[in-house]
Amino acid sequence: MHEETFYAVYDDGSTGTLTVTAQDGAGFPPPVLTKPGRLVSGKEHKRAQATLAAARETYVADLLAADRDRTRGDYEALTALGVPGDTARRLSGWDGES
Repeated sequence: MHEETFYAVYDDGSTGTLTVTAQDGAGFPPPVLTKPGRLVSGKEHKRAQATLAAARETYVADLLAADRDRTRGDYEALTALGVPGDTARRLSGWDGES
């Protein structure tokens, strides 16, 4: 048995790796993709994965920044109402400087 790996980039931006196994001497027909996309080279697949990883890092950084802003706003609102700083930190989840 022999295996060959194919790489795909789908129309939704996701990527895939497909491994085809064939009997000795049999050819490797390209696999049929289960969703719209195209087969690409390993190099193009790696580039697509790097693009996805960068987008994910940006997305996570944005989520963390929004969470930091929200918790700080909650902390500031609580302290403005007279809630002691330590209690306001626990209630808001804010862990930055006062």
